[in-house]
Amino acid sequence: MQEIDKQFVDEAPPKPLLLLVDDEKAHLESLERIFERAGHAVLTAENGDQAIDCLRKHPVAVVLTYLVMPRTDGFSVLKAAQTLRPSALVVMMTAYGTVDNALSAIRQGAWDFVTKPIKRN
Repeated sequence: MQEIDKQFVDEAPPKPLLLLVDDEKAHLESLERIFERAGHAVLTAENGDQAIDCLRKHPVAVVLTYLVMPRTDGFSVLKAAQTLRPSALVVMMTAYGTVDNALSAIRQGAWDFVTKPIKRN
């Protein structure tokens, strides 16, 4: 019978890396706390440019990005994720949830669309 490497058995699989993107710092920090308490590995970005930089540097699996941000918006983050991390799931969030925005996000490849504030159940 073959011995099993104990180190391999004891190691937990790596957690998927979650990237949170929001230009509203208080909301970003709140989301970070919620997801970290739930045991997720989290990166944060305060704007779209920072988010795209994170996508270049880190193996992000899920992106939760605010839609309306100055300079580089959530749709730009979505497009960058599709190029840099094609297997990443992207969820768009907005404070101005309209059917048109949601449909546009889904048509452009977002996995889902949510309105903020996001509340923990």
